[in-house]
Amino acid sequence: AAMLFVGDCTHGNVGGGFLYTNKESISLGLVATISTAMDASNPYPAYQMLEDFKNHPAVAPIIRGAKLVEHSGHMVPEGGYGMVPKYVFD
Repeated sequence: AAMLFVGDCTHGNVGGGFLYTNKESISLGLVATISTAMDASNPYPAYQMLEDFKNHPAVAPIIRGAKLVEHSGHMVPEGGYGMVPKYVFD
């Protein structure tokens, strides 16, 4: 199953959250812009958004008793249509 979240999980900042149930694991995470994650004046730093998301009423019962076995972070370029490469033909 897949659950997608927007708004509350990032405290209104641009981004969202996801929860995927795999065969033997659960993938849980947040998506946020670099500007949101790095903004020192943001009252909700990324680690706080993740902790609050894990306590969300729709998420907490699913991950109750779970053990963290892996974590990662990814930077995804955000360039829209301008990021699509041009086709080259012979």
